[in-house]
Amino acid sequence: MTKTQAQKIQPRWLNPQQCADYLGLSVKAVRERAHKRKLPFSRLGYSLRFDKDQLDQLLQANAVEPSTIPNRKGDPNVQREG
Repeated sequence: MTKTQAQKIQPRWLNPQQCADYLGLSVKAVRERAHKRKLPFSRLGYSLRFDKDQLDQLLQANAVEPSTIPNRKGDPNVQREG
């Protein structure tokens, strides 16, 4: 296996540092959310491991869809017709 192939391999199970990097959080925030059961995790002895697939599902389930509120009059970003 070449070095570039090894770099492309991404683990399915992430440690807290990798999880923090993946989610854009601090390691402390990851550990706190796991402790409060807000992030799915597994234990490997005393170590925490986070399933990347479950994290993706969690993000997808909590996605906020764009609003369909009609544009307000006077909004400078509104293009007027006519």
